[in-house]
Amino acid sequence: MDDSDYNKRTDTFRNFRKRQLEQNPNFKSYLGQADPDEQKDEASKIEVGNRCETVVGAKRGEVKYVGKVTGLEKGYWVGI
Repeated sequence: MDDSDYNKRTDTFRNFRKRQLEQNPNFKSYLGQADPDEQKDEASKIEVGNRCETVVGAKRGEVKYVGKVTGLEKGYWVGI
């Protein structure tokens, strides 16, 4: 997905972060201050191929990736 399509969405981390920074210019998110392996136990319970449902919008999908993402906040990410 290119940036122009991504920017049309309202339910993105980028928009969440922007709203938080507007309310608090020192916002860094708790993950930025957490231990790099903070979510390791939770992530180990999720496997690629698992079926899932999003909290926002109740959309269903399949887990395609579980792990860390270079350039994003510390912690583990799940790609659906």
